[in-house]
Amino acid sequence: MTTPPAATVTRPLFFEFPSDVNTFGIHTQFLIGPAIMISPVSTQGATTKNVYFPRARWFDWYNQSVAMEKGGEMVNLPAPLDHVLIHIRGGYIIPMQEPGMTTVASRKNPFSLLVALDETGSASGDVYLDDGESLDMSNYTFVNFSCSKSSLTGSVSGTVRTYLACR
Repeated sequence: MTTPPAATVTRPLFFEFPSDVNTFGIHTQFLIGPAIMISPVSTQGATTKNVYFPRARWFDWYNQSVAMEKGGEMVNLPAPLDHVLIHIRGGYIIPMQEPGMTTVASRKNPFSLLVALDETGSASGDVYLDDGESLDMSNYTFVNFSCSKSSLTGSVSGTVRTYLACR
């Protein structure tokens, strides 16, 4: 479930779901990477939004509850003015980091992982971190994560594929 290097970060739904013809005409929803779906309200004064969930398990970003178990359908969701509709696709691990006021300050903040299991109880993801300073594209760390869950226990593991060059 790793994004190809040439893929854009922000993409239309049909980039990730090319066999789902229902995604072809949707221009009011988009993905950040393969797993974060944003469904902004684009009609002035609207307090609901028709959201199409492609075939997958989808979770609500804010409370991590299952928003759609199998997908493939349109749902009318409440969309108050102070709420952006964000959903996470099952089967992905999303690395997160608290922001800082500067890039240097951000790098001192810890990471966390948001794990959204698919219907089989597994997820994977990765993170690319450059050194934050140089223009040298060879100074980076790339970590793959995977997760599997049995009925009573779960585990997350990571593998560092490349290390930052030390100075």
